[in-house]
Amino acid sequence: MIAPGYQPGEALGAMLPDHPLLVVDLGGQVIGWSAGAERVCGYQAGQIVGRSFATCYAPDEPRGRLRDEIEEALRSGYAEGEGWMLRPDGGRVWVRRTLAPLRDLGQQVHGIAVMLCDLTTRRRAELDLREREERFREMVEGTAGGFFYSMDDQGRFRYLSPSVRDVLGYTADELVGRPLDLVARPEEREPPGDAPSALDRPRAGRALRVVRKDGEIVHLEVVENAPQGTGSVGYARDVSRQKELEEQLTHTALHDPLTGLPNRALFWDRLRHATRLAERAPERQFAVLMLDLDRFKAVNDTLGHLAGDQLLLGVARRLERCVRPGDTVSRFGGDEFAILLDGIRDASDATRVARRITRALGEPFRLGREYAFGLGSIGIALSHTPHERPEELVRFADLAMYRAKALGRGRHEVFDHRMRAGIDARLQLERDLPRALERGEFRVEYQPILSVKTGGLWGFEALARWHHPVRGLVSPAEFIPLAEQTGEMIAIDLYVLREACRQLQGWQARHPGTSINMSVNLSGEHLLRHDLAEQVRDLLREHGLPALSLRLEVNESVLAERADASRQVLQQLHGLDVHLQVDDFGTGRTPLRSLQQVPVRALKLDPSLVTRNGDGAGLMEAMVKVAHSLDMSVVAEGVETQEQMDRVRLLQVDYAQGYLLSEPLTAEMAERVIARGLPVN
Repeated sequence: MIAPGYQPGEALGAMLPDHPLLVVDLGGQVIGWSAGAERVCGYQAGQIVGRSFATCYAPDEPRGRLRDEIEEALRSGYAEGEGWMLRPDGGRVWVRRTLAPLRDLGQQVHGIAVMLCDLTTRRRAELDLREREERFREMVEGTAGGFFYSMDDQGRFRYLSPSVRDVLGYTADELVGRPLDLVARPEEREPPGDAPSALDRPRAGRALRVVRKDGEIVHLEVVENAPQGTGSVGYARDVSRQKELEEQLTHTALHDPLTGLPNRALFWDRLRHATRLAERAPERQFAVLMLDLDRFKAVNDTLGHLAGDQLLLGVARRLERCVRPGDTVSRFGGDEFAILLDGIRDASDATRVARRITRALGEPFRLGREYAFGLGSIGIALSHTPHERPEELVRFADLAMYRAKALGRGRHEVFDHRMRAGIDARLQLERDLPRALERGEFRVEYQPILSVKTGGLWGFEALARWHHPVRGLVSPAEFIPLAEQTGEMIAIDLYVLREACRQLQGWQARHPGTSINMSVNLSGEHLLRHDLAEQVRDLLREHGLPALSLRLEVNESVLAERADASRQVLQQLHGLDVHLQVDDFGTGRTPLRSLQQVPVRALKLDPSLVTRNGDGAGLMEAMVKVAHSLDMSVVAEGVETQEQMDRVRLLQVDYAQGYLLSEPLTAEMAERVIARGLPVN
């Protein structure tokens, strides 16, 4: 009999302190723990006694294993198990567990004794052996995509496995006794004076290109062993498909998915390479060109992103034709392209390429039913010193590009350090412009247009004014080119057109019987919108305006650039009875009589013609006569002195506007002019 208060765990632990022994109750809870168990499992008795021994089992061991082992020991009197156990420090040990029930004299079970045996070293050796066997098995079983071979010390094949035929197209008999040169590509063969075998030393995973019997190139991965003087043995595996996938992945990682051009990462890599070459050879020069399309956002907004993608593709192909084969054309992102011209003589080489690009992009792009122009602003930065950093050159080219934008579209500028002044202010203005309409910062002012013959009020021109919250009134000469380049001009035009129609409706309602015309200038991007006529018709209907009271102005240079692309839209507007006028006429490339091909009813002479004396007056007189012969009326813009007004009247110009007659007015001031029927002086 067991004495009252007898604890089998404590007794065994005391009798066998150095043995890795523990005692658990029938639920698996530890009730005894020896010093030997502590060495194996890492837990001290105070950490584990009272807890389930399953706590020590590794997480990847099957759940319920301890319970199964206890049940087996109770059923048969003995049980064994092996598995990974987790030590408190995170280490793992492989342990064999031997379980036996502890019984008293009456055969009553008071616990389960568990003897532990650390077999970690043996287990790791078994796993290592198994892994090597698995690798060998995979190599042998994988001969469908490869072959075994052996070579003599002269580099001739002694043996090839039959699967060589699947890989190289040759039978083993055709290659035995032959050197590797039979199938190796020339660049893979050993140079003269070296050992004749290309496989004459141990190399793991060596890549080799060979030629199949049918002439196809095969990429092999070779694992071999070549003890000195005894030839070599190895295994060659066909990795052509993997090589192809690697090359595709590499190309994808370094090229733009839309255009196929090198991307930003590849451009930077080539630019750094050019910089390193220049460091070693200071006389070597290169240039970086940054190109930004001037009206890409407008194409996206008006024609859709698919048309925008088509435009980018067209620009990419034209850029490639403008440079040498060794140069790099990269899509930097969005509508921005970067070009690296390596090995140039001087700045003239770079500017020559820039002019070539400008001419190429000046030709219209056909985008479905529509046309668009890819004119871009180009900034050029030249490598001046051997140690100039690539980041600086790109930054300098960017600054020059913004300078080109500020001076007008479709041009290039070469960086000099004076350009930094004023660039930051312009960039801030560019960031503010898209939100200006939403914030109500734009206003419309109205400049009166008078009849030269009667001196009476004939109409108004609606003009956009930007009241910036920080800078105050921003000059149209500053924000209009910026809006055209960023694509915001269409939104500004529509705002002015809506406000002008709304204001004209109010004036006509409050001053019945008064004939007032309203002139609104449209940017060139509007002429690419196939829905422009529909928008104008809807506005006329909404405000109940007669079409003849609305006069839409198009700049002469815009009309000259895209006459073919805009002809259909102009005909649609003409079909609404809206009057079309050519603005700033006389300084562009449009022959006067060629305007007969488009439905133009009036010309607004460029202010430079009005202010010029001598030949300017003669030119203006000729234009007025030809315009009248074509049944077109003529408006003189920019009349600022009485002398100019007298000349306009003498030449029988029909209408005039300018600061001599009136500055642009607010809507309230303009209505007071309507009430009097005369301009304010």
